[in-house]
Order: sequence, then C-alpha cells, then structure tokens
Amino acid sequence: MGQRILVVDDLQVNRIMLQGLLSNAGYSVEVAEDGAEALGILTQEQFDLIVLDLLMPGMNGFELLDRLKGTVPPVIVLSALSDMDSIKRSLDLGAIDYVAKPFSIQTLLAKVRNVLDKS
Repeated sequence: MGQRILVVDDLQVNRIMLQGLLSNAGYSVEVAEDGAEALGILTQEQFDLIVLDLLMPGMNGFELLDRLKGTVPPVIVLSALSDMDSIKRSLDLGAIDYVAKPFSIQTLLAKVRNVLDKS
C-alpha cells in the first residue's frame, strides 16, 4: 500500500469523502473523529502525513497541533476557518500547509503530493 495518511475530522461525511479521495489517489488512509482519538492512534501507528480539521468537539485541531509539536509527521490543516489569525496560529503550531474549506480536490491532492514528495 502507499504512503500512510491520518485524516482527523469530526464530521463523518468529511472523513468518508477524504478517505475515498486519498485512497483513490493511492494512499493508505486511517481516520479519527477528534484530536483525542488521533492522539491515541498516533501513539500506536506511524503516518507520513496528517490532514487535520481545526473545529472539533473535545480536543480540537489547535490543541492536537500543540500537543504534538515537533513530534509528528507533516500536518496539512483543512478547515473552514480561513481568517489570517487561524492560519498563522496553525502554522506557528507546526502545520506545514493550510487549505480552506470548501476546497478544490485538485489543490488538496497537489499539496498532499508536494508534502509527501519532500519527506
């Protein structure tokens, strides 16, 4: 199987859509519904990339980024928050890229490929 991606999003429809999209592009994809579940998965498995939503109940994306700062694979944030403060905060916490929802499938795939090609 291809490189491993962990998708973290609280909405099931988004997890299913992203899992299908990335799987069809040749990646092995796991999903988590919030930061706490992702943290648990990351303690037991290794991934090449994380695609992370910010707005989630429980442990949100900002909290997960802060907890994992410097110890995780690259993170692309995929969020409905598109204000400059949220983008800057995500990047300051260690995200390598930021994609605003709604997003272009081609743009997301290009960013995923770009990040994974560098690792």
